[in-house]
Amino acid sequence: MNDIGFADHEETLEFAMIAAVNLIADMDESLPDGSATVVPEHILQALDKSAPLLMSEVTQYGLWGELLSHIGDYGLLRQLVADWVDLEGFLDCGRRVFFEDLLYALEAENWKTSRPTFHALFLSIVPVIRPRLEAMYAIPW
Repeated sequence: MNDIGFADHEETLEFAMIAAVNLIADMDESLPDGSATVVPEHILQALDKSAPLLMSEVTQYGLWGELLSHIGDYGLLRQLVADWVDLEGFLDCGRRVFFEDLLYALEAENWKTSRPTFHALFLSIVPVIRPRLEAMYAIPW
């Protein structure tokens, strides 16, 4: 595979993951409290409906399984945040977890070693997803 093809694949994966994170954030915001359960297959189905051209590229490049895995990892990261949040602060903030807590859990759990591909992908999309997630002020639990 040439470098251009690899770059296209990586860019498609990044765009798809950004779309998935935004969709999950929308789901979170629709709840009065708590956070949405991340079921990767359901997220991909929703993306297939809301972003068919993007998902067509995901399919064309054979990235469906990889994206499914990354969405699952993102869901797991969201669950792990609760283990790393200061309980008193968590309760004071109305049971909300801030975006910085996601980054903290990512590093505290050493995902750079245990899930290097997800770690690299997540950090590559941080500049795009951070404003969206911080605009919510928090991810509700």
